[in-house]
Amino acid sequence: MKKKNVLFRGNPNSARSHIAEAILNSLQDEKSLAFSAGLDPAELS
Repeated sequence: MKKKNVLFRGNPNSARSHIAEAILNSLQDEKSLAFSAGLDPAELS
């Protein structure tokens, strides 16, 4: 069975999308693969 890709998108570059990606990938049941992306990348502080 082909895995479904799931994209969590943050606005602008929220840590929530990265956390959601990590949670889904850690609960992986061979059905999905998560990715995350910010819409407006910011400089690291």
